[in-house]
Amino acid sequence: MLTLEFISKRVVASYRDTLDCVTGLPCTRPTEEPATKIMTDQKILVFQLSLPVRWADMDINAHVNNTRFFTYFESARLAWLESVRSYDQRDGQGLVVAQAGCNYRRPISYPEMVRVSLYAGAPGHSSFTTYYDLYSESDESIQYADGQAVMVWVDRSSGKSLPIP
Repeated sequence: MLTLEFISKRVVASYRDTLDCVTGLPCTRPTEEPATKIMTDQKILVFQLSLPVRWADMDINAHVNNTRFFTYFESARLAWLESVRSYDQRDGQGLVVAQAGCNYRRPISYPEMVRVSLYAGAPGHSSFTTYYDLYSESDESIQYADGQAVMVWVDRSSGKSLPIP
């Protein structure tokens, strides 16, 4: 279950332990990367996911449609939340995306494998921000996009934010 105490302790522990993954699983970041490349301004790398670009992701302009970038971010976010067993639908409460954004850096063409790096920001009372970097899996110098999403713990029936349990 996702709790403010869980997120806070894990993020702080990760800072202290030279950025071990928040998931408690073996970290997927390359071990040769210096910590300064992984941590920036109150966010910490928590998960990475490689995804194939599908032909169905393409649009009439022969590149990945802009909406698919959000799908790639969502796939990484859900895989991370499932890996920490925090995608909880208990008692009509749960996480929702309150705000999302994407900075498109360059088009993606088929075929391609992309890597989404997911970072978690410091938790607040009822929310936390997730950050995303989208790179070519085969060439780390190619950045396709970066983005963010504000996640808020809410009462699903009223739509009002609640403290993260």
